[in-house]
Amino acid sequence: MKWSIISMIIILIITSTIVSADHRPNYSFDNSVFDDLPVFPEDFYEIKSLFETSKITAWKMGEEYLQPELIPRWNYWSKEIYADENYSHFGIYGLAFYPSWMHIYDVQAGDHFNLSVFAIADWGIKFYQGCRIAIPEIDGLDIELISPANQNLLLSPTYPFIEGWMQKVLVHIHVLKTGNYTIKITETKPQIYAHEYWSETLGDDYVALGGLTQSAWTIYLHQPPVEHVKAENKGLLTFMGFALTGIIAIAIIAYILRKLDGKRKEQNS
Repeated sequence: MKWSIISMIIILIITSTIVSADHRPNYSFDNSVFDDLPVFPEDFYEIKSLFETSKITAWKMGEEYLQPELIPRWNYWSKEIYADENYSHFGIYGLAFYPSWMHIYDVQAGDHFNLSVFAIADWGIKFYQGCRIAIPEIDGLDIELISPANQNLLLSPTYPFIEGWMQKVLVHIHVLKTGNYTIKITETKPQIYAHEYWSETLGDDYVALGGLTQSAWTIYLHQPPVEHVKAENKGLLTFMGFALTGIIAIAIIAYILRKLDGKRKEQNS
């Protein structure tokens, strides 16, 4: 009886472990390509939906949600590359930002924004890729790269997936002057010290990027619509019109009262 209870407990533990780790969709290829990634979360698609509808930012997402299923067209490439038993042409380099563009509306001087995206290695890459996140200088804006703190970024391989193949990029934007702006954040060559360190530690498994992919994260900042500005001006002009009318009316009334008062004084005298 004792051994029977122990056996049941062991079976329950094993079963619960399998169930908790079995939330990833079934593919026609060996799931060992995901072995280095965190366990696929049970609520993954719920969080993905929140991300796609901008209800949660890249920066706020936990590392366990950084799965290839988060990226559009994964289903297509998973069949083209990972499900191809004869696939032998591993990619050398490839980087993209997701999402690749953003629109921010009604931006005015004094506004502050924290914006984030994912930098991701392309599919079927067997190399580590080093790069530096390049921030443009734009008159009227103060743009600061918050993460990666030292600007340098190393993306891990995607064949098989190694944790670090998808990483977060966070920028802080301070609007100094109202206007319409287009910000392009790109990748370029890593700084020399980072490049040399990665070359020494990773050897032939490392490749340096340097504008090879020409990938960009584009942010469009839009000032308040002209109609909105006109409406504000119209409201101000309306107020000024009422005020001026009131002043004129008071002046007329005061003039009439003075005239009447003068006549009374003449009659009394």
